[in-house]
Parts: sequence; structure tokens; C-alpha cells
Amino acid sequence: MKNRRISFRTGGLTLSLFAVAAVAEPIALLPPGGKPGDRFADSVALSGGLAVVGTPLNDTRGLDAGAAYVFVRDCADWELAQELLPDDPEPGDRFGASVAIQDDLIVVGAEGVGGGQGAAYAFRRSGTTWTQEAKLLPDEATNGLFGHAVAIDQGIAVSAREDDDQGTDAGAVYVFQFDEGWSLQHKISPTDGEPFDLFGTSLTLRGNCLVVGSPFARGVSSIPGAAYVYEWQTEQWVFQQRLLASDGADGDGFGTSTAVSMDTILVGAPLDNAPGSLTDAGSVYVFRQVAGLWTEDNKLLAPVPRSFDHFGQSVGVDADVLVVGAPREADDALGGSGHIFVQATEGDWLLDSSISSGSSGVEFGWSAGVFGNHVAFGTPLEQAGAAYVAYVGPVSSTDFNTDGDTDLTDFVTLHDCASSPGGGLRSGCTVADLDADQDVDLADLAVFLNAAACAP
Repeated sequence: MKNRRISFRTGGLTLSLFAVAAVAEPIALLPPGGKPGDRFADSVALSGGLAVVGTPLNDTRGLDAGAAYVFVRDCADWELAQELLPDDPEPGDRFGASVAIQDDLIVVGAEGVGGGQGAAYAFRRSGTTWTQEAKLLPDEATNGLFGHAVAIDQGIAVSAREDDDQGTDAGAVYVFQFDEGWSLQHKISPTDGEPFDLFGTSLTLRGNCLVVGSPFARGVSSIPGAAYVYEWQTEQWVFQQRLLASDGADGDGFGTSTAVSMDTILVGAPLDNAPGSLTDAGSVYVFRQVAGLWTEDNKLLAPVPRSFDHFGQSVGVDADVLVVGAPREADDALGGSGHIFVQATEGDWLLDSSISSGSSGVEFGWSAGVFGNHVAFGTPLEQAGAAYVAYVGPVSSTDFNTDGDTDLTDFVTLHDCASSPGGGLRSGCTVADLDADQDVDLADLAVFLNAAACAP
């Protein structure tokens, strides 16, 4: 099937979707009472049927104090569940600069706390309510922007990308463990760290693997950036490998974004120049683990690379789904795009669809997240900001509107297509003829009811 372009408009934003299969309209998550400049969806994370969205410049508790919002998926719909605020909000905290979620735990970074010292807040869910469990702080009162990035998995990792232990703005990462409360376990800095590396600009934690991006790390004769991989061994984080782009060049920003899933690590280089002298078009490098060693396996580019796209500003991966944000993609007047790739065979990633903004300057794809068959892209400059969530998994024959769920919306289609006296199919009702007998009747209803359920 040839790729198709589907355009639609939601909340003032025109979106275009190129897809190899039928797709439904992404759902917009919007902030309640948001204002322009709040940067809702500056950060976004998914886990199960939950989404958490950061709004670091929200003014609810003071100028740029920030907020975060939890949304719950109800079949194909997403509903606002709770606004998260710290117990001690102050103007300038930028609470929501980063977010992470896993099961019943949410972590929100607030890099502006204390004038730039920073903090991270852990919230625990009990029933349907999220309550602050801890406020995490760096080991000393420095303006390191602690909370710039956060991650969760068997612990909490928090970066302070302007930590000065190894020189001005060299950066560091803190790892906390829970044992009757959260306590600092390790503070990690690379042995080759130098001033202005910004180690901790990006951060991802999955199982025993911790990946830290350092987009201004030095090379032999340039500053291409790097990503550092650490492995949990015998009760401590042990440096495993320094990842570099095989064709890295000065100013690529390699390490601006990172993601890891099983044997795959992604590293974004949004300022990489594409072939044809395309300045800052951006790219994403895919590394695979073979015999304990991470090796560059692939390099992904935008479907149609252009200068200043910043493809790779955000990345995410979960199993066979990979997402990349390009928040300045020029095809739609610098509105940005989100790209979705699927893994056809091991290491072979194919573009599945691209969601593009029709408005200028909204930074569509500034943030990105993926969990299972759901993906999310943040658009922080679309009015007060928005996060768009889409289902990208397999579609059941009973999911008539291809939103990932066989639910009441599809039942309406079945009901409306029920045959009138005389039999036969009405126009557009072939999809509801589930048993292919040229009639929509009780037999089709039986098939439908057997399949009715929400997508995982």
C-alpha cells in the first residue's frame, strides 16, 4: 500500500499523517486553564494507561513555578486525573522541566528550585490519588540545575547537567534507591569529564542499564558529543562504554536525547548536518548490544531531511516502536513533526508514519514518549501547549475507526449499518460486515461482542 496523507484539525492545529495503514486522529491532551507561554508538554512520559505531562512555566503557584498533569486512558479516550504540585512551590521552580513515570511512581524535575540548585519530587499513587512521597536534592548547594532530566527503573536517576565537580557545567547524575525512604546511592560523573560537557542533558534508565547524554563532550579535535553507558554490577553503577557517532562532527549535539529498550540504545544528534549540506537537519543513531558491546547499527534521518529540522531533539523506544521528534521541521513553516518507526526485522527500522503540524513555531515533537502501542509528542508552543497521543499498534477487524479499541464508538457504526428490510449492505458499511455475508446483522453483533475490549 502506498503511503497516504491524512489531514485534520484539532484545537486550532492542523495535523498531517503519512501512514502505511489506516490511522485514527491523535488525541490532544490539553492543560486546564492554560495560558500561552506555559510550555505544557515541555516534557512527557507514558506508562501503561497513564500519561504525565510537565508544564515548567505554569504560574498557578507563582511565576514559572510550574506544574505537572496526570492523564488516565479510558479505552480510546484520555481524561485528566490530577494536577501535580509540590508541597513547597516557589516562583521560578520550573517544576515539570522533566517527568518520568513507572507503575505507581512519578518523578518530576524542578531544575529552578533554590535559584538553580534544583530538586526532584517523587509522587506515589494510592488508589486514584498521587501524593508527594519525597523531595530529592543534590549533595550540595550548587546551581547545577538538578532535575533537568529524570528517569525511573529500580530506582530514580536525576541529572544536574551544570554540576561543577569536574569543572564549570561539566554535569553529573544522581541515583537514589528506596529503603524505608529515598536516599542517595551514587553520584556519577565520567572520568573524562570536562567543563561545559553538560553531562546529563539527557538521561534514560532501563533495568541494569543507565545511559547519559553529554552533547558537548570533546572528541579528538572537535566537540561532537557523546553518550555514556553504565551497568549495575555488584551493588554499584560501573562505567561500561562511551558511545560516539561513527561520523561525528563538531557541534552535532550527539547526546541531546537518549533512550534504551532491551538491546537497543538511541542517541539523538539534532544538530548533525545531513548529506547535501543540510545544516542542523539532525539524525538519530541506533546502537545494538552484541556480545556485551554496544555497536552502532543504524543511522536514521528524517523522511525528507531539510536544514534546521532538529530531527532527534527527542527520542523514545519501547520494544518494536521508536519515536523521534523534529520540532523545527521546515516542511510546515517550522512547526515541527513527530516520526514513528517500527522494527520490521532485528535492527531494521522502517518509517511507519509522521505527524506534522500545520502551524508555525509550535515545536511539535519537542518532547516524545512511547509505551507499548501508544506514542506521545509534545507541542509546548501551541497556545498554552498540547501533547498528542496516538495508537500505532495492530488494528482489529472490529475496530472500525482504527483507534486501537473495540468500543462503543465502533458499536455505533455497527448499529447504524444494520441492514434495512431487503438486505444488502448500505454504502460504507462493508467494514461492519464482519462475517462477509453481505449483511450486517446479529451474527456480526456476536463477533463484535466477542472482541469488545480496550487495547492493551
